[in-house]
Amino acid sequence: MNFKKITICFFILTVSFHVWADAPMNVKLKAKADVDVHNIRFEDIVDVASTDPRFIKQFGSYVFSLDDASDYIHPSDILTSLVRYGANLEDINLLSTEPIKVLKTSNAGIMDEVRYKLLQALSSKGVKFAGDKKMVVHDIENLPAPTLYQSIDLDVAQFDPSQSQSQALVRFLNKTGQLVYSSMVRISFETEFKVLVSKRNLLPGSNAAAGDFEEKIVSVKPASAVMNIQENTQFQVLNPIQAGQVLIEGDLSVSTKMNKGDMVTVLTGDKRFQVRTLGRVKDILDNGSSVVVENLESKKELIGKPLNSTEVQVIY
Repeated sequence: MNFKKITICFFILTVSFHVWADAPMNVKLKAKADVDVHNIRFEDIVDVASTDPRFIKQFGSYVFSLDDASDYIHPSDILTSLVRYGANLEDINLLSTEPIKVLKTSNAGIMDEVRYKLLQALSSKGVKFAGDKKMVVHDIENLPAPTLYQSIDLDVAQFDPSQSQSQALVRFLNKTGQLVYSSMVRISFETEFKVLVSKRNLLPGSNAAAGDFEEKIVSVKPASAVMNIQENTQFQVLNPIQAGQVLIEGDLSVSTKMNKGDMVTVLTGDKRFQVRTLGRVKDILDNGSSVVVENLESKKELIGKPLNSTEVQVIY
């Protein structure tokens, strides 16, 4: 009997595995990518968290290229390149239909490799750096295009970790290990901060939401900068905000504006035990500081205080 159960379980697991293995691979593209158009890796343009790991394993390290004038990577460019690598398009489920904006950072691939090699070389010498620091390689524009070299070797003899900025010699070697090109680059370590900046001009009294802002990385954090913002929440703008301006505390307040007929979430109880039900705003009291809501289940009318534009805490 036990043997039969084990056999049936094994059969179910085997069938489940084959169904998963045969299912199309979901691939989600990034909205924008910081890449060198001459050396685009598939893993650099997909949203890894939302893409099937089988795709990453099979095609992630493969590369393709576009013209210098290309500002976008279109889904057709990706599918065409995948076919060249022997992919069956029936096995690919492309979740994104919008083209990827190309940021075109100069020699982005070299930047990553120099950073990795440098950390590797310094680690072997016992040099350690704080984890919240970002290594910045300057003079990267002086280095040759990726197609002109096969491997990178670094000389860190002149690198001084006690200084905020130092230097290292980058050497490019061909397949036989012969020197092709060398150049000195400056290395610095900077602290990174993520702040929010406005996508558009916002006037006092207007409404704003999380979608009106985007993240920006800066090396110096402005005083009172807002690091994150609540999703699905409506805010009221208190101070004028220009497009591209860093959002700081006091620029926004959670909007509690409601109108008669609005569908809201009605909260009763305290923080330890709270019941949430659906309600409709019946009346506005005290210039919006309180409202009359109707519980759609019990049809009972209650007085509550708006917590934001969609939630009401019952008072009585």
